[in-house]
Amino acid sequence: MVVELKVADESDAQRWDELVARSPHGTIFHNWQFLKTVEKYSGTKLYPIMGLVKDEVEALLPIYSGKKSIFRMASSPPPWMAVPYLGPLIIGYGSTHQHEVEKYYYGFQEKVDEFLEKEVKPHYTVIATPPGLEDVRPYTWNGYTPTPLYNYITDLSQDEADIWKGIKKKTRQNITKTQREGLVMELGGLDEVGKIYESVNDRYREQGRTQPVPLDYIEDIYREYKDNLFVYTARKDGEYVSGHVDVCYKDKVSSWVGSAKVSMKGVYPNDMLAWEAKKHAKEEGYRYYEVIGANTPRLSPYKNKYNPRPELNFQVKKCSSAMVSVAEGSYKIMNSILGKVKK
Repeated sequence: MVVELKVADESDAQRWDELVARSPHGTIFHNWQFLKTVEKYSGTKLYPIMGLVKDEVEALLPIYSGKKSIFRMASSPPPWMAVPYLGPLIIGYGSTHQHEVEKYYYGFQEKVDEFLEKEVKPHYTVIATPPGLEDVRPYTWNGYTPTPLYNYITDLSQDEADIWKGIKKKTRQNITKTQREGLVMELGGLDEVGKIYESVNDRYREQGRTQPVPLDYIEDIYREYKDNLFVYTARKDGEYVSGHVDVCYKDKVSSWVGSAKVSMKGVYPNDMLAWEAKKHAKEEGYRYYEVIGANTPRLSPYKNKYNPRPELNFQVKKCSSAMVSVAEGSYKIMNSILGKVKK
């Protein structure tokens, strides 16, 4: 089976998005304009690669090239852009014979590596696969080292009462108390995106850190994908208290940016928002609610109290030499890939 590569351009944008929608693992982050907006603000070059077999597109991989210190890097996604995963999409995955899928998956990645070596010559390549694409053997066969990553996911097809009962008792009490104190959830717009960003910024400053994700980037994503974003805010007497922005695509809503720590005696606005966001997603007809990032022991107790299940994806990486393998630790790409505040 001969796999040929094509680097897509603007004339392929509509077809690209149609293929993302068809792929069982396609995410909003794979959509054409999302990719181009990331390129604009990340200081990297996007290679939206199509893998073709007999003129039929069988795979997609958006990959970015850039420099970190003295090292050339190929990444999918690039760091610091609040994109938790990206990686390859195998269009017929799950609906085509396994032997066919493995042939073009493996062949596609071989061709991608040849392309990168010729065009980018990366010292370091790192790819975070989308949730559900759990077969990373084509990467290990091509010399990559896989590391499991996790998010949390809640099945919203359950009755609302059952979802509520699954939440940790203390958290249920916090939510009820917060609502009794007059805090409510309201949907917001672009102005609230700015307020959420500033609350995240404040939290970074408290920790002596700099917010890596630019506000203009978040606002551009909002303008282009307004119908795929929910802006949740907690308010008391009409005043903004806290908030977060979620992305929605296909049958899933995913936490994205916000929920910075709030210190208010006796109330728990972020607990309330987490519950209200799940309720709203269910009411809007979504099947799943995803909380991104379940890889930090310090944060897991906050995220797992809503009784989600862990959801698997992978980081795969390849270094061009032992020296670079050591040097990669200096900038810890994946440790900060979400660009989100630590609680």
